[in-house]
Order: sequence, then structure tokens, then C-alpha cells
Amino acid sequence: MRSLIVLLSALFFLSCPQAQSVMDTIKRYPILDQGRIKPLNTFARESAYEITGRENPFTMTGIEFLLMLLDNPDKVTLHNFIRLDNAELKTEFGFPVKEKYFNFQQFLKQPNLSSLFDQVREKGNRKEKLSPRDEAVRKVEHSLHLISGIMSGELLAIIPDKTDPAKFLPLSSLEVRQDQEQMKLVSSFVKIARGYNEKTPELMLEGTNEFSSSLSGKWNPSPKQISQFDQEVFYLDFKPYRKAALFYGFSLLLIGFFLQFTTQSMLKTMAQACFWVGFMLHTYALGLRVYILDRPPVSNMYESVVFMAWAAALIFLITQWRRFDSIYHLSASLCGCLTLVMADLLPMNSSLGVLEAVLRSNYWLIIHVMTIVASYGAYTLAAVLAHIYIIMSMTSRSPQTIKSTFKLLLNSIYVGSVLLVAGLILGGVWANESWGRFWGWDPKETWSLITFLGYMAVLHARKAGKIRELGVVLWSLICYILVIMTWYGVNYIIGAGLHSYGFGSGGTHWFWLFVVVESSIALISGWILTRKKKPQAIAS
Repeated sequence: MRSLIVLLSALFFLSCPQAQSVMDTIKRYPILDQGRIKPLNTFARESAYEITGRENPFTMTGIEFLLMLLDNPDKVTLHNFIRLDNAELKTEFGFPVKEKYFNFQQFLKQPNLSSLFDQVREKGNRKEKLSPRDEAVRKVEHSLHLISGIMSGELLAIIPDKTDPAKFLPLSSLEVRQDQEQMKLVSSFVKIARGYNEKTPELMLEGTNEFSSSLSGKWNPSPKQISQFDQEVFYLDFKPYRKAALFYGFSLLLIGFFLQFTTQSMLKTMAQACFWVGFMLHTYALGLRVYILDRPPVSNMYESVVFMAWAAALIFLITQWRRFDSIYHLSASLCGCLTLVMADLLPMNSSLGVLEAVLRSNYWLIIHVMTIVASYGAYTLAAVLAHIYIIMSMTSRSPQTIKSTFKLLLNSIYVGSVLLVAGLILGGVWANESWGRFWGWDPKETWSLITFLGYMAVLHARKAGKIRELGVVLWSLICYILVIMTWYGVNYIIGAGLHSYGFGSGGTHWFWLFVVVESSIALISGWILTRKKKPQAIAS
């Protein structure tokens, strides 16, 4: 308990606003973007990521990248910072295939660029499935739009409207240009950008002081809004999910070392402590997103992945409250660490965005979406335990340990199935409220039902004596492919249905690689372990 208090106190101290430098002040300037008033730091980082593929590109912070775009256009448009990965489109443009970054002018020189954008836009309007090349075209268009919008000031809505406190006007707005007071804000922000690009700290400080002074009389945020801004800036700088992944990783290494090489209880205790710290940081990160956005953190693929990992950790802690089973501990640590690392490395949209219209019900988000995603957490634990069961069976570990692992796997399937069927029923009630029907065979609904029936078939086959321990383990791996199809495949591969707010693109080859690898593991390990058990059965 004492350690818990110390840790929470440290986290509270870290979340408090510290003495602000000039950049810290600029980070907290408000901007209206995509329907949300957010810190300029958030907009800068998201824009940098969209354009370059990194939140902090080329040793610059997001704010520094934003200010750099406000430099002399003749210089800015010749910098190579627009990322393009698609080889087909590079060849079409005549770009070197091995290069990753290109400049604004290189794209503008393409003779058919506008018609290319129009073609892909028309495909999108017709709801056609876009190819990887089409997605790359769309990304290029978005990057060019962002750069030109920032350079012109059209996307920099940082000037408070005199008539509406919830509205901000762009730097380039005609309404701003005709108002002398608002033009003071424009000139002071231009002075900030000039001071940065000319490497003149005094000019930058002068512009910051002028902008802050003019802003304070025109924008009066509530204490909660100020706090949310501070926490949002801190959240993006502190990166709590990375730190949680680090402690889950420490826990994984320590418990793995304990299981393989020693019986020292101190090592197990240290592993447990690391897991608790990782879980608290994980919880803290989710709590920050909830506080900043005033909604549950399950609105897109990135949020569902990090919430799934948290749900898996919570299920482990609830079921193992009195006794940390070392194998289960290993599974939960592996799940937490790998999932958070994957969420950080893969090109998922981690932005702090507003909800789609159909999702704007915190009540249903909590009881339906969070229940469904929590079931994925339980099934993921079962899949990890299935792999561990196979490894232990092949390395001839003690039958008692293998039996214990099987029971943990079975319990995880039970928990996942209860959560999934509850989520399906609740989703039907929400669908009736939103779309006027309880069930409509939408792809997401259908694949959720297939997943549930798949696991039910395995449990019933075991109960009827059709399959034994090994059969349950192997078929649970096949069923987990159904989970990934429901969770990822419907959104990113099928890309159709009423659940369009969750759709994305990319990663198709990784999905099919996962299907092939998991199916191969099930088939090959099943063949090896069946042959291994036959001589044992004859001998006995």
C-alpha cells in the first residue's frame, strides 16, 4: 500500500504543470481543429505525423515542425519531409523507389496530380475498396493540403471569435484581417514563427508575450478546460503507454527467468511489482484520455487495442488476486507488453479525436463497446496460454503444470464468451435504438456471432467427449483467428457495413500472414503432439 501511494504521488507530481518555457507556452495555445478546441501542441504533433510519419520528425518537436512550415515558402517547399512508402506510386511519379521523403515541389510538378486526386476521391464517394496505391494517393493529397493550409494560415484557427467563445478563426480569415485587435494576434504569432526560423530567441519571446497578453482578454477557458489542456500536453510528452509497456516487459523477463532458472521468491515478487506498476501506468493513461476527451477510450482501432490489453491485465489480476499463477502472469505480461508495443509501432491513428455521430453515447460506448473489447482481452489471454501449453507439451514439462495451464486457458475462454455474448445482446439493443432493428446481419454483427459460435462449438465438443485437452488448445487457436477477423478483418479487409466509423485500410498482408502462421502452428503442433502421445499410450 505504501508503494502504491508513493507511485500515485509521483504520477500526480508529474502531471502538474511545471515552470513553462516559451515552447511550453506556445504548446498550450488553443486551436479549433476538426470540431474540437485543442492545444496547438496536439495539432502540431498530429500534423507532423500525417505528413512525415513521425510526431517528432527529424530531431524537431511537433511545435518546431509547425513553426518551420511558416518560414519562407520558397525554402519550405524544397525540404524533403513528405513521406511516401508506396513503391507503385513512386514509380508512377518517377521518384527513386528507395527514397522515403520528398518535397512539396516534386509533387506539384506531376502533370496529372489533380486528376489522380479526383479519381481516388470518386472511388471513395462510391464506397469502393481502395487499393494500397489509392490509399497512398489519398495520403499525399492530405499531406499537401495540410502543408498548404498551415503555410497559408487557413488551418491555423487560433484567433478567438468575438461573437462566439466556442469558435476560432484562421489566421488567413478575411474577418480577422478587417479587425485591428485580432490582427495584433496574427502579427504576434508571425513574430513567434519568424523568431524561431531566424533563430532569434528575443523576437520569439516578444511575440509569445504579445500573443499571450492579447489572447487572455479574448479567450476565457474554464478551470476544467485549462486543466484538460495541461493534461493533454503532459499526456503527449510523457507517453504513459510506452512506460507501461516497459514495466510489462520487465515483468515478463523476471517471471520468465523465475520459471526457467530459479525458484527465488524475491524474483517472483519483483515481477509482480513490475506488473502492478505497468498496470497502474496503463490505467493512468486510459484515465487521462477519458479526462481529456470526456468519453470512454474505445472509439478507434488504436484505443480498442490499448483497452484490450488493459482488460486482459485486469482479468488476470481479478482471477489471480490471492495467488499469482506464474504461467498466467507470464501470459498477461506478454499480452500487455506486445500489444502496447504493437499499438505504438504500427501506423494506427492514435489522435485524440472527436467521436463519430453514431458513437456519441457514452452510456452505450461503456456497456457495449467496452464489453466487446474486454472479451477480446480474455480471448487473447487464452491464445497466449494455448501457445505456452504447446511449448510445454513439446518440451515435456510436468503434467501438473500443463494441466494447470489448460485450466487457465479454459477459464479465459469462459470469461471471453460470457463477455462477448453480453456485448452482442447489448449491441442489438443499441442497434435497435440507432438503426431501428435489433439484428441486420451486418458484417461486424455476423463475424461476432461466428466467433461466439466457434468457441461454443469447442466447449460443447469437449463436454461431449469429441475432443480432449489438446483438441481444445488447437481449436482455440483457430477460433482466435475468428476474433482477429471480427476485430480487425471486418474493419480493414472487408471494409463494409454499418460499422463504418471503425474502418481503415492497410495491413492486409499481415493479417493473412497471421492466419497462415496460426493455422500452421495448430496443424504442425497437433501432428507432432499426437504422434508423441501414441507411444506413451501404448507403453501405459
